[in-house]
Amino acid sequence: NEPFISCIPVGEYIVKTYSSNKYPNVWELQDVEGRSYILIHSGNIEEHTQGCILVGRKWGFLGENIAVLDSRNTLEKLRSILDDEFLLNITE
Repeated sequence: NEPFISCIPVGEYIVKTYSSNKYPNVWELQDVEGRSYILIHSGNIEEHTQGCILVGRKWGFLGENIAVLDSRNTLEKLRSILDDEFLLNITE
C-alpha cells in the first residue's frame, strides 16, 4: 500500500463523479486508506495513470509501450451508462 508503487487495496469503494481542469467529468474512488485522488479516466500508457484507473476496450502497443486502447471512446461509453455514484469492488 505505497502511493505510486502498489495497487489499490482489495475492497469495496464508493465512486463519485469528479471534475477538474485536467480531468473533467470523471470519477474518484472515495475513502481509500492512505490515498487520495484515485481517478477513473482516459489514458493510454503507464505514465498517464499515476495511481489512477485507466479505461479502454483492449490492450495493445503505442510505439514500444504497452497501452490501453480506445480509452476516450470507452470513457464516453461509461459516462452514458454509469451513475454519478456507484460501488466498485477491487479484487486480487
